[in-house]
Amino acid sequence: MRRILLVLALSGQAAVAGALATAGVSSSNTLGDSCSKSGAGGAVGFSCRSGVIEQPGYAQADAAASATFLSLSASVAAGVGVPFFTSSASAMATAIYDEMVFITGGTGPGVLIGLYDTFRSGSFISGSIHQGTGPECCVSIGTRVVLTNVFTYGVPFQMSAELVATATAGSCGICVSDFASGSLQAVRFTDQNGNPVTLNVVPEPTTGSLLLMCCLGFACAFSKSRRKRVGRPPH
Repeated sequence: MRRILLVLALSGQAAVAGALATAGVSSSNTLGDSCSKSGAGGAVGFSCRSGVIEQPGYAQADAAASATFLSLSASVAAGVGVPFFTSSASAMATAIYDEMVFITGGTGPGVLIGLYDTFRSGSFISGSIHQGTGPECCVSIGTRVVLTNVFTYGVPFQMSAELVATATAGSCGICVSDFASGSLQAVRFTDQNGNPVTLNVVPEPTTGSLLLMCCLGFACAFSKSRRKRVGRPPH
């Protein structure tokens, strides 16, 4: 996933290093009034409205999301006026982070214990948390989640999480409103003895360093090819 995030950043998407929020909304009615918006970044929010609020053919969709390392949120809402079969609205929001981290202050293996506050409400909200090689955990309603994994001091390991929220109205036949929201926040990290632990994020290579590595690789390959040609006996 980190590779995907890096590609998005280099291709012009507004992305926080190792974290990305996306949101999309759409609304339409039989009168031909339609709206569609979407985008990505560290924090995004969009709203679409078709028709006059609370009048026949009315439809509205809202979506917002934010993502930073160890903190995610996503919320969506969709609603239509009666008669609900003449209009539709939908919204989707996602938030993810994915970083490689390392821990200093010791040698050999250690145990990391992470405490997270999580929350979700509404119809369709899902999520997961990954901490190193430990088990995956889903995002539960209003609970604190404890995850444990074994690590080696100074050796990078992966930390990631995601939230996905969706809402639809009108097109489901009898549904006139729908919503969903969720959040995830890391509280603290300790070792097996209860001592505080600091997570150090492995820096992403910059565009300049990537170009430098490519140039160095090309120069090395060219030099080897040139030496082979120089040392080749004439035919």
